[in-house]
Amino acid sequence: MSLVIDTNFYGGAITVIEAKDPRNVTLALRPDTAAPDIAQWFHFRLYSTPGVALTLKIVNAGKSAYPGGWEDYRACVSPDGGITWQRTETSYDGSVMTISYTPVSGVTEFAYFAPFTGEDTQRMLGKALQDPRASLDVLGHSIQGQPIQRLLVREGSAKKTPVWFTARQHPGESQGGFVLQGFLGRLLNAADPVSRALLGVAEFHVVADINPDGTRAGNLRTNAVGANLNREWEAATQERSPEVLCVREEMKRTGASVVMDLHGDEALPYVFIVNPGDVPGMTNEQHDRRQRFDKALLGLNRDFQTEYNYPPSRPDHAAVKKLSPWATVNLGALAMTVEMPFKDNANLPDPTEGWSPDKCRRLGYDFVAALASDLVK
Repeated sequence: MSLVIDTNFYGGAITVIEAKDPRNVTLALRPDTAAPDIAQWFHFRLYSTPGVALTLKIVNAGKSAYPGGWEDYRACVSPDGGITWQRTETSYDGSVMTISYTPVSGVTEFAYFAPFTGEDTQRMLGKALQDPRASLDVLGHSIQGQPIQRLLVREGSAKKTPVWFTARQHPGESQGGFVLQGFLGRLLNAADPVSRALLGVAEFHVVADINPDGTRAGNLRTNAVGANLNREWEAATQERSPEVLCVREEMKRTGASVVMDLHGDEALPYVFIVNPGDVPGMTNEQHDRRQRFDKALLGLNRDFQTEYNYPPSRPDHAAVKKLSPWATVNLGALAMTVEMPFKDNANLPDPTEGWSPDKCRRLGYDFVAALASDLVK
């Protein structure tokens, strides 16, 4: 069987330089749409002879957006069409990243992290809509005309304390989709007493993919015109960031007691919630709520930790361009940017899967009880 590499699917991204010898396949990361300086995400299918070892070299890894992300990184592989994912031997010499794998079937998928596709999003939303407490609407449209969908979970018709979840501001950070699977799976479990108590006081607004153009294109961080959506919240426009504009205006209409913005971090091998140090005007009450939330989540989820985080920073008005600071200042919310690794959790390493979809789902599952500790009195 000759080697064939395919990226002609939702989220596919890689540039093939040469693919004749399975022992020396040369590839390059493909830049984001309209953002030539941002290249990191990859996802491709490779058709080859089972049992014949592959050596794949990504020759521009050292010039990627986050070259530090390749240190101690292991690529994700799926031998069964994206149903299951595991890690494979990967090395990085400061310039070239080399992936080694011996396929067990005729087609293998390789990805930066396990993908969460548009079809995965629709299946997740469709499953949620089987519950009468869930409804779906469209808040607006992306640059390329894709709907920005909001799942609303509310028990009864009365308005309750609003909680917002957003994912995929940076479309390559697919961890957020799996977190929402775990969160919604528990939230909509009518037999779960914690979920029942939480839905007694709160309603949930979930935007599972705020950047569907970037997700479809296989971008890491940007939308169709090269905008980093998590820098658009203070001055979003219809021309550059309609995705943020429509969600922001609905957040202002509903209000928000809690905002959880789901992300992935290329370099840090830990699960953490970004320190709020750069948010101007954060109140003592917001600080206290954040400390209580962290304490509750530490008691629920062993992957979450508070020791490793971004360096402390001084309050800066420029930070309000980001969702969590914007919601903190403008909505008075407990607004949190959740970061998960593309690598592994160094505190609880898994030699087979690394940080994985299942671990993301568990984190989402535990968010239910952590939120209940904040909202259920």
